Amino acid sequence: MTNVVAKTRFRRLRETPMLRVGSPKGYFAGTLDSIKSIFMQRQLIALVIRRELRTKYKGSFTGILWSLARPLAMIVIYYFFVGQILGAARSIPDFAVYMFTGFATWALFSESMASATLSLVGNAGLVRKVSLPREIFPISTTSVAVVNFLTQVGLLIVFIVIIGSPVNFANIGIAIMGIAMLVTFSLALGLLVSAATVFFRDLQHLVDVALMFLFWGSPVLYSVVLVKNLVTVDWVVQIYLANPVTTAILSMQSAFWGAGELGVGNIGLRVAITWAISLVLLWFAQRVFNRLQGSFAQEL
Repeated sequence: MTNVVAKTRFRRLRETPMLRVGSPKGYFAGTLDSIKSIFMQRQLIALVIRRELRTKYKGSFTGILWSLARPLAMIVIYYFFVGQILGAARSIPDFAVYMFTGFATWALFSESMASATLSLVGNAGLVRKVSLPREIFPISTTSVAVVNFLTQVGLLIVFIVIIGSPVNFANIGIAIMGIAMLVTFSLALGLLVSAATVFFRDLQHLVDVALMFLFWGSPVLYSVVLVKNLVTVDWVVQIYLANPVTTAILSMQSAFWGAGELGVGNIGLRVAITWAISLVLLWFAQRVFNRLQGSFAQEL
């Protein structure tokens, strides 16, 4: 009787089709499967975002408004020392609006990168014990940076209305597209850097140093016109302008800073091309992340 039952079970097992476990192989099939898995966990992503915001501002009376404290302090310091004492404001009309716009855009990228770098290491317990798409951690930190950015843009709009600075409403769409491009680019780098930090913890310090250099390599406190006047080699200027952060800053300034000339033409085309490249980079970053995530639990 036992042999008959065993043979019956064996026959049924042999006739049962095999099912693939894990993400399917292949670049495009694997990407679609990952997107589907992430979309199914959208409620968990929202929960992680709320947890990040709640933890960051826990016990604070003003809550998320504290996200404005550091940027505003930096803006005041740079406006006074760089703008007034060093004279940068003399060559840039409405320097406060110019700098505020650039700094808010820069802060979006900077916060996204700094938070995403440690997003997996900081959630090591969940990564080790819970089966879920690990991409949700860099996605969540980038989303928190977007929330803080929107808060700063709200303050920027209030500031522009108060001082009566001109706005190019025709370029609002370009600014929105530029921010979408920057979020795409930040998420792509965040996926790569967060995965690499699991294996090389010193990478977080290299990211901090790189962000410092990149800040001064972006038109936040100076104009592109100044760069063109100082650098006479055209291909060097084009490399400078190819920086996605620079492109995003220029797109925001094209809309919210209408008191002067950007010194760059076809900003909409530049944003569109950079966004297309960023989407390809995001696809590549996700495939690399997916390939490495099998070792995350062991390394953490």
